[in-house]
Amino acid sequence: MDLPFVWSAGTKFMALNLAIARELADAPEQPRWSRGNFCGVLNNGYGATRK
Repeated sequence: MDLPFVWSAGTKFMALNLAIARELADAPEQPRWSRGNFCGVLNNGYGATRK
């Protein structure tokens, strides 16, 4: 890794990820996959089953 790292951009990136995680964690309902979503079906994800 010879390229410079912009710490201020990294800080903004982490703050955004924290905000997303908090929004998901504090939501009244758990997140669900769209019905039939390939990754959700493959992992038996909540809401993805093709029933």
